[in-house]
Amino acid sequence: MFYLFRRSLPTSPVLVALLLGLVTSAPAAVLTHRYPFSANANDTVGGGNGQLVGGATISGGAVVLDGSSGYVNLPNNIVAGYNAVTIEAWVTDTGGYTWSRIFDFGNSSAGEDFALSTGSSGLQYMFLTGHSGSGALRAAFELPNVNEQGTEWSGTALPTNVRQHVVWTTDGSSQASLIYVNGVLVASNLSTTITPAALGNTVNDWIGRSQWNDPLFKGSIADFRIYNGAISPLQVMVDYTAGVGNLVTDPGLLNSLNLQLATTMLPGAIQTPGVTANFANVTNVNLAGIPGVQFTSSNTNAVAVTAAGQLQAIAAGVSTVTVTYSGVSASQTLYVSGSIQSLTHRYSFTSDAADTEGTANGTLKSGAVISGSNVVLNGSSAYVDLPNNLFTNYNSVTFEAWFNDYGGNGWARLWDFGNSTGGEGNQGNGTSYMYFSVPDGYGGIRGAYNAGSGEQVVAYGVRPATGTPHHVVWTQDGTAAVAKIYLDGQLIAENDSFTTKPSNLSTTVNDWLGRSQYNDPYFYGAIDEFRIYNAPLSPQEVAQDYQLGPNVSPQSGAVSVIAQPASVTVTERQAASFAPVYTGHRPVFFQWYRNGTAIPGATNSSYQFVPVPTDTGAVFKVALSNLVSSTVYTVNSSNAVLTVLPDTNPPVVVRAFNVGPTNVQLGFSKPVALA
Repeated sequence: MFYLFRRSLPTSPVLVALLLGLVTSAPAAVLTHRYPFSANANDTVGGGNGQLVGGATISGGAVVLDGSSGYVNLPNNIVAGYNAVTIEAWVTDTGGYTWSRIFDFGNSSAGEDFALSTGSSGLQYMFLTGHSGSGALRAAFELPNVNEQGTEWSGTALPTNVRQHVVWTTDGSSQASLIYVNGVLVASNLSTTITPAALGNTVNDWIGRSQWNDPLFKGSIADFRIYNGAISPLQVMVDYTAGVGNLVTDPGLLNSLNLQLATTMLPGAIQTPGVTANFANVTNVNLAGIPGVQFTSSNTNAVAVTAAGQLQAIAAGVSTVTVTYSGVSASQTLYVSGSIQSLTHRYSFTSDAADTEGTANGTLKSGAVISGSNVVLNGSSAYVDLPNNLFTNYNSVTFEAWFNDYGGNGWARLWDFGNSTGGEGNQGNGTSYMYFSVPDGYGGIRGAYNAGSGEQVVAYGVRPATGTPHHVVWTQDGTAAVAKIYLDGQLIAENDSFTTKPSNLSTTVNDWLGRSQYNDPYFYGAIDEFRIYNAPLSPQEVAQDYQLGPNVSPQSGAVSVIAQPASVTVTERQAASFAPVYTGHRPVFFQWYRNGTAIPGATNSSYQFVPVPTDTGAVFKVALSNLVSSTVYTVNSSNAVLTVLPDTNPPVVVRAFNVGPTNVQLGFSKPVALA
């Protein structure tokens, strides 16, 4: 929405431009000819009116060419003398004919405007075809006795039956020839020495026809533009964003950036972040590949920025990633986790001590019994014996349990994994271990590691209520050197200097639930569920597990949606975000849909974008799939509806600068127009 304002300021042309947020420096390229094809082939900028020939007609703001006799004849010497040039158009190729021309400016052996049936050879020319002899989008210059200098989208033709924004820029000074499709650079030749000026006089300047006896173009071409000069990559993307029929010669003042990235990564993974810019005169401009975009990471030990502007996850940790362009910045927090599927062992005690996630099945010992999907331990002799060496290579770990303490004695172990002087299968004095006591000897609960040189401890001074089920989680992050205890979904204790890791213990021959390496009391109570992960769960994951309870493991089984993506109402220019809550064996794969059509690249667990008013009513859903025991499972979420409300708040001044002795440059919070 645009707002009109009057200001009691000098009304020079420079100030008018500044109020609109426009850059006042001269553009590198000048629009010299524009053919909007609204009713004919007239040039609305330079007066170089064209002629519709044969089966060329005008329909819907485009020239429609029949592929047999129709083309557009432009005036001779349309780009004569140009050292650099840009040709831009919105092209719908319905024929896909090999060597048919989107345009061809030059001369032929058959002379000026030769009949279609006449045999001819091109002499000197510049052209763009959607389908070269090798099946590729190709632009080229040709001079007599000089090898053709071409730029080609290797192996890729211009897609047919869909409108494409196509731009070819050449610059004699830099020798750069570049082709863009839908705002993205797809081909380049940095050794192009021929220029339009080198062609001399050109008498056959055509849209849709070749200097050779090639097929005529079949399809439609809209908003055909010619510039004296090579427009910038930013201007290409601005034009694509503005769309056919909308001329934005300058984007205006940059108001804000939007940074899009997957907020969780695995070590070694690489992603390319997305950046869109909101200018005064056009919004949601994709800055991919635009010079001057810079990324930084606040924690390069976790996330590094490559020379190509990609984000590489180095190790577990958290980083704030910031993008900066033209003095404006935006940031996102990125988490690097240890593993997609971090759940390695799960004991649900439905009928025995089987490991339903891995193969480390346990054994019930000395009076341990299964009752009501719990293992019940008598406090005097009963325990569960798990296989040796469960954690040999773990840098980090999470132990998670649902338990009921019946009121046992101090230093009883909920779990204890390690070694003792008594050897395998026997208590004695602990030599190396990882344990969790409920209760400890001081009336609380405690977790500790000892790799042989003393304990590192996390303790909480209050014993959880006895006779009541509780959820307890121990997380230890070897990279961050942090260990935490959560009780019933809440963080209750933390040690931020916890450097010992499971891998420091080397082998462990006594991996027990309910029994200590020392001659301490046995645990008296019941364990409903026990899980082991090879990474620290996040606070959000711990809270989710507590809410789901012991019978639902977020990382087990076929994928399932437990909370649907919600419908969203936002004000225009505000981000809309959709996400399900799901469970299932990792990795889980995602594909988001809009109005039943897959959204290209929308393959993260959540989908976010900045809508415009016309997006209201759009329907979004996501398909989730995973692989369990060689079987693929897929589930679709329910639909979520987007509602976009108009922004009724007036713009405010966010920047003000002196420009010379009499003028002021103002930047507004949103686009404005002068009264």
